[in-house]
Amino acid sequence: MNASMTCLGLMEWTSRWLRLWQKNGQGNWRAEILQNQAELFPLTVCYAAQDAGWRRLLGLGWLMGTSPWQVGWPAWKTLGRRPAGALSDFLPDWRPDKLWRIGSRKITSQRLLQLILAPLHSTLRHCPLWGMLLPSYWDEAQFADFTRELHRAGLISGVPVAQDLALACAAWQQHGPWNLALVVDLDDHALVVTQASCREPDVFVQRRLVVPELGRRIWIARLINLCAELSIRLCRQDPRLSRQAFQHLAFELTTVLPRLHQEHFHFQLHVSDFHAEFSLTPELVKQACLQLAQASAKLIKDLLAPHTEVFLSRRLADLPDMIRVVYQTLEHRRPIYVVDETPYLEAAGQLASSAEACAASASSLWRYARVLPDWVKAT
Repeated sequence: MNASMTCLGLMEWTSRWLRLWQKNGQGNWRAEILQNQAELFPLTVCYAAQDAGWRRLLGLGWLMGTSPWQVGWPAWKTLGRRPAGALSDFLPDWRPDKLWRIGSRKITSQRLLQLILAPLHSTLRHCPLWGMLLPSYWDEAQFADFTRELHRAGLISGVPVAQDLALACAAWQQHGPWNLALVVDLDDHALVVTQASCREPDVFVQRRLVVPELGRRIWIARLINLCAELSIRLCRQDPRLSRQAFQHLAFELTTVLPRLHQEHFHFQLHVSDFHAEFSLTPELVKQACLQLAQASAKLIKDLLAPHTEVFLSRRLADLPDMIRVVYQTLEHRRPIYVVDETPYLEAAGQLASSAEACAASASSLWRYARVLPDWVKAT
């Protein structure tokens, strides 16, 4: 692709987490290590004026700062102790004119973005241009408004790219040519089924179906219920009754979810008001998630038109038993392709840094993208 601009980094925004990607010296994509030595940055903000007051009183402001706002992992920990004092999972409903309530405080969307970006400043300034991978379930106005607010917050970004559109372009580059495709992806908020078409060299999103009832948080909730049953049976304790235990268990399950249907996992939960150990086997995990996998597969089957290729994102394919259930539901009559993370990021980076795309409106990479032959050969 003609790329007179160089996109050295990607910001992948999902409903609950933010990840920053950059290429290393070998040209491979790697996730940046952020707060708490983690690749994932929680999109969580809390107002902790009481804590700031104590720091000022004890004379520790010079060491710890006196800002009443906590962002990222410090806010995530507060969310486990005081849910009413923190804001999380706000991205699906983000609007530029919306006021958000955090405890007794109200905050504008612009200020919210400024707070989110502040802890990332040292990482962001090392890259001259950041491409934006934005949720597919947003509408076109949210795309434009969010990008505009990021620019006001001082972040120089390339053209925003819808995540399902980047997946479709990567699918075309890997497995094309095809005329029609069903691209299926999810994050914590929702499952998104995208009907895409390709008339070379143009890839179009024809329709998007958003299903919040099948988002990853629902899968995690189902597994938390399984863990609670095991914990009650073995230890006579329910992790759902402890806010901290519930939060830590949800994060642990999110981290190991891609491997749960293949490996045996032993969990140790030790927080101030909860202590328990239990194990999950692949058989128990598959049984607990079977109905969700079947519902997702049935949705794919219902939307599948003749002569349509099926592509699953890697984060969807990694869900327990998903690929097997989809094959079974489609009666093994269709090949199922998985779009891995590397080609997905490569497609997003090329699109976001495209001189042609940057000259167009932001909406051009919400529903439509041009994949030029020289880009395909280059990747």
